[in-house]
Amino acid sequence: MSETTAATAARADLQSQGLPDDGLAGTLVGRAWVQGNPSGPAVVVLRDGGVYDLSRHYPTMSTLLDTPHPAETVHNTPGQYLCSVPGLLANSRPGLRDTASPWLLAPCDLQVVKAAGVTFAASLIERVIEEQARGDASRAQDLRSQVSALIGNSLAYIRPGSEQARALKALLQQQEQFEGSDGCSCPAGSSKIKHLRAVAGKHLHPSATGLA
Repeated sequence: MSETTAATAARADLQSQGLPDDGLAGTLVGRAWVQGNPSGPAVVVLRDGGVYDLSRHYPTMSTLLDTPHPAETVHNTPGQYLCSVPGLLANSRPGLRDTASPWLLAPCDLQVVKAAGVTFAASLIERVIEEQARGDASRAQDLRSQVSALIGNSLAYIRPGSEQARALKALLQQQEQFEGSDGCSCPAGSSKIKHLRAVAGKHLHPSATGLA
């Protein structure tokens, strides 16, 4: 096997374990649990030569990402060798873990994670429920039961323009009318609820203008 063929095969093997198409060509950082005294999470970088611990210089991912040029910072930080990249990836599989060796953790620690909009329709409905319940768990459960009675466990089963879709819109409109009736400082028909209901209407109706 030629050197080029071997490199291609190695790259394909790494890709099959969850790395990008270009393998380790980019700047790949993450967090791993590292045994030691004490044991704990470490900021790591994945390189051709293996996995390196950067936590002596950057104890949290947030401190690394807050530097003016994070990618350049990573390239200029040697770090301490921990293990091979295939070894880390293999040891991160649930049920196959050797607790004496490093394994991957979720990459976020103290940095702010921003999100815009409602990505999933189910999340949108849950936000409507939370807005209406205002921290009352029993009220939230009652609202979920009402929604589930209308649409089941998933919005995916609603046919646009159907009686089921119109019933869901009516329920959201009814909840909007009752908002504020209990003396809450939140005004009836708040813009947030109106916006969420409008988005729900767009999701459920092919005209993208409402359910009715």
